[in-house]
Amino acid sequence: MSGGRPPAEPGPTEPSTPHPAMFARAPAEAITLAARHSAARRAGPGDRLAAAVDEPCLVRAAIHGVPHATVTFHTELGAAHRATLPAAGTGTVEWRTRPRESGFVRAEVRDADGAMAALSNPVLLEAA
Repeated sequence: MSGGRPPAEPGPTEPSTPHPAMFARAPAEAITLAARHSAARRAGPGDRLAAAVDEPCLVRAAIHGVPHATVTFHTELGAAHRATLPAAGTGTVEWRTRPRESGFVRAEVRDADGAMAALSNPVLLEAA
């Protein structure tokens, strides 16, 4: 450690930087998932985000190429938040949770007919 600062979290993923989806139906369909908390630590799919047990964490999914998509955030308890994208098929969905409430969050994107378009790996949330 230098300068008294804790080491950086592994694998920061900015919402604007594409991170490979676990599944994307077509190359033009993309999902980016990231989580962060007030200490400005960030984590992407497959990474851990450590935060105080009751500290709010913002989870953000950016989706491209899926018109009228339904975006759902899932935790170990099932579907936790759902939003619909506009006809253009591009948008960002955000949801707040806490490590006490969610051990992980993943995103699922379905097209207007309900078919799976993209699925992310989870971001793991852990109480520090």
